[in-house]
Amino acid sequence: MNDIFTDSRFEEVQQLTNLVFLVKSNQKYGVYRTDILSLIIPCEYDSIKYEGYDFVLLEKSGRWGAKSILSSNDTEYQERKVNIATIYMDIKVLEASNLSFSVKVDPKFISPYFQDKTKGYTIIGKDGEVIYEFDRLLWSNFKSEYVDSHSKFYSLSLIKTSFRGKFGFISLSGYVSVPFKYDEIEDRLDGDFNVRIGNSWGVLDRDGREYVAIKYNFKIPKLINNAIVEDSISHKRGMLSSSGVEIAPTIYDWLFPLGDFYFFGFGGEVIDHICEDYNFLGEKISGGIWGCMDKTGKIIIDAKYPSYQVINNYILAESSNCGYPKYDLYSSKGELIMGGFSLFEKIENGFLFFFGRPYDESIGRYKSDKNKYLEKYGRWLCLDENLISIDGFLHQFKKGFIGDVKREVKDGKAKDTYNMPLELLKKEKPKVYKNYLIYKDGKKEWATNIVSRESSWVYDEIKFIDDELMLVREGDKFDLTRFTSIAIDPAYSLITLPVDGKYFAVQTIEDRNCRVELVDVDDKEKSPQIAISCCLYEDLLQYVKKGKLLIVKKQDENDNNIIRTVPDLSIFDNSFVKNLHLEIDNQSYLRKEIVYWFSKDIENYVNRDSSFQYNPSEDYDYEKDTWDAMTGGMYGDYPGGDIDYEFLGE
Repeated sequence: MNDIFTDSRFEEVQQLTNLVFLVKSNQKYGVYRTDILSLIIPCEYDSIKYEGYDFVLLEKSGRWGAKSILSSNDTEYQERKVNIATIYMDIKVLEASNLSFSVKVDPKFISPYFQDKTKGYTIIGKDGEVIYEFDRLLWSNFKSEYVDSHSKFYSLSLIKTSFRGKFGFISLSGYVSVPFKYDEIEDRLDGDFNVRIGNSWGVLDRDGREYVAIKYNFKIPKLINNAIVEDSISHKRGMLSSSGVEIAPTIYDWLFPLGDFYFFGFGGEVIDHICEDYNFLGEKISGGIWGCMDKTGKIIIDAKYPSYQVINNYILAESSNCGYPKYDLYSSKGELIMGGFSLFEKIENGFLFFFGRPYDESIGRYKSDKNKYLEKYGRWLCLDENLISIDGFLHQFKKGFIGDVKREVKDGKAKDTYNMPLELLKKEKPKVYKNYLIYKDGKKEWATNIVSRESSWVYDEIKFIDDELMLVREGDKFDLTRFTSIAIDPAYSLITLPVDGKYFAVQTIEDRNCRVELVDVDDKEKSPQIAISCCLYEDLLQYVKKGKLLIVKKQDENDNNIIRTVPDLSIFDNSFVKNLHLEIDNQSYLRKEIVYWFSKDIENYVNRDSSFQYNPSEDYDYEKDTWDAMTGGMYGDYPGGDIDYEFLGE
């Protein structure tokens, strides 16, 4: 291009195709072809638009036309030659393949003969003549030469345009394919059309069928299936199916999706100010009565509750709010499972229900937190998903059971009466770990498997490490055990996170001395291996802080045999290193989170998890981080060296 136009007479050159260029000379534009080295459109136009076709749109003195950019030597030249004079107020490509154009006509500009004609739009062909079928259609249907707006092409039988303010569709074959009765037609992403008549919207498909009735207050959403709509006259809400028919009639004041459900309501009002009575749904609605339907529009819960929640595909309905909450639990099909409870939690394979007595306003210290009041004056019921009790004797609750707590006063003494077996109710909420519940009765805890109903031995405290392994505490001592193992007598003051069932455990010998053992949780009857026969607690803390007291199993270089590695061999007894064939490998621990459990022998907190990041850098401040990890801020910021660790353990 540079060679062709070097030192040319053109002020500006812009490439349109491989052979065709837009050029500018004396502030006017034309089109140049390099294969014939000449202008095919002279530089006499104010602007030229190229839209990727084999013709361009031309503008001169505010009037538009179009011309081909094909060479006269091209085999398609005669068939696709476009020559439309610049006499139109506007021009748009209607359909490039058949060379049709939508143009805005000013009859007075075309000929003095048309002085009494008004401006309008029509469709012309490549030679500038009005397409005969379109002209005939206008005269036979509207007694007019023009329509009101540019036409838009969708197919040969579906061309959108408007006449006297109404939109419809015509065919280039010369007939009206969709009546001109719509006040607005706009494209939808699914290929159909949103249409409006007056204040009502509906949907028109490509065949001209109104498959969503024109009766709704707003445009129909992109996804029609389960679309929530509002009647333009009654302003009531309903829901559509994928075929556009109402599966929920427009009779509801409110209708909102929540999870897999749709909640409908009657009454209530939208409020802008802050209010405790907000409903659970998308708008700030106060009051009203609500029901629930599924995705098919089937009502599964009648309108009788003030509010709902959806928890793990269960429906929690608030049945009362007279100073304290009461709830009913429904399945996804609308079956009442259990009712009358005040707190609820869905757990793996089961439920936790809390039944509390009515809130007493006279107990002022609970006014700011009614849940604390409820948990103090009520009890927990733990059931599996078949409504069978988990701990204690087996009891089957009937589906739809409504629990109740009554306060009775007799001879001056108050008593809470439950309409269910008291032996199944727990004063304290059990802790939950996956498929286990950890119950507490006074100062003792035990764990129960929700599915098998097996229970562990009783300890002062239990914490699950994984699906089977428990950290247990008796007094100030810890140990690890399997859920199904027999009772053990914890004897350790420090335990490391187990690796393949093996862990380091620290046992006090006397005074400030301790012993480190390698214990196998699956072989408690076997004597543990002595890893460090004796060391001071102060030295032990340094080992812990520097990430030296742990062991890792990994494959060897050939991915065959398992080898055990530690970050420092020097802290362990020689016999221990030889028996286990230990190797040193710092790289195994650089990014590993190391977890320890301490007793009061080592820090002030019982069963406190302390996580340390092993960092082998020389400038790492082990002393400061040891202080932070052990004190948890109880004694303020790190005071500097010479910390009395023995004092901290007292």
